[in-house]
Amino acid sequence: MWEFSVITSKQDILALTKLELKIKNKFKNELGICSIFQKENSCTLLLAYEDSKKPELIGILRNELTSFIIEKYKSNLLKNNLNVSGLSKLKQKALLKSLLYFDREYDEEYIKNKLSYINGIHINSFFNFKLKPLKLKWLEICDITNGNIELLNSSDAFYEILQFLVSSLGFKRKIINVIYSEKYYGIYDEKENLICNLKEDSSENFISALISLRAENVNIYSDEMLPAEVLVIINKIYCNKVSLYSRGDFQNKKTVDN
Repeated sequence: MWEFSVITSKQDILALTKLELKIKNKFKNELGICSIFQKENSCTLLLAYEDSKKPELIGILRNELTSFIIEKYKSNLLKNNLNVSGLSKLKQKALLKSLLYFDREYDEEYIKNKLSYINGIHINSFFNFKLKPLKLKWLEICDITNGNIELLNSSDAFYEILQFLVSSLGFKRKIINVIYSEKYYGIYDEKENLICNLKEDSSENFISALISLRAENVNIYSDEMLPAEVLVIINKIYCNKVSLYSRGDFQNKKTVDN
């Protein structure tokens, strides 16, 4: 029997629950334990499965824990140490998301190589001690960014830097389709399958989602004009690989494809 525990702060219960469900769905026909226990300030995911399931479980833990550490700890570190208050909220969001994904392959590989699967892991302690060199690297990125804040406050320089950061991420998708209407963004993949819906003053979340999806081309379907700053940012990020269509064109496209 292989036993392992993942300990996080109580505020991360949703992330731990997501991991619990993923493991339970994967091993729903197997005998084992996969349960969350909560204390006053922490929560623990306890795993106990046959040794034969250990490689598969480690594969899930390796990917999920790495992603969680970057999405939470790197994101929080950037938010707390970047001094970019002179930028608009939309630009701040774009810069933060770009830096979060910048050099991600290196970050992921570094974290995965430091993870150990003996007994258990306390995520907060793991970050503060085992990942100290990576933490210092992220802080250095903040220092470099803060040291060039005057340059970033220049629109031309900001967009050049943003374009460099986004282009360095590589592409995960060929095309992203976006429907926009009255502050509503619907994001679809190239086969017109819905990825996510964003509503109510969601321009910042839209820019964030667009960067994380890392599409090579963006098609926007709308009968209304997007907020000017949103349109400028995505045009700059994607080097004018943004195409505008009427909203009806998307429905016609779906009808033809089906």
